Amino acid sequence: MGLCSSTPVSDSATWGPTYKRNVMFLCNHNSCRSQMADAWLRHLRGDASVGVASAGIVGGTAVKEGAVIVMKEVGIDISAYTSDAMTDFRPEDF
Repeated sequence: MGLCSSTPVSDSATWGPTYKRNVMFLCNHNSCRSQMADAWLRHLRGDASVGVASAGIVGGTAVKEGAVIVMKEVGIDISAYTSDAMTDFRPEDF
């Protein structure tokens, strides 16, 4: 049984200048742990003005199915997440 209802976490406007603070979870391929950390912060931030994103040194790999399954078990759907490279983001947004 999950901690919350299983709903997709939207990727629209999850980070950027509209937030007071922005956090990026950075890892090697952005395929598992950083995706999970990203989803947890989006879930836990509530009404706090905290933007969140994740990226890898190398992007373009798929999000690992194991990460999708584990997060779904706690009611967080990351199946629509994509693997992004850190070069896809502007440093000044963080």
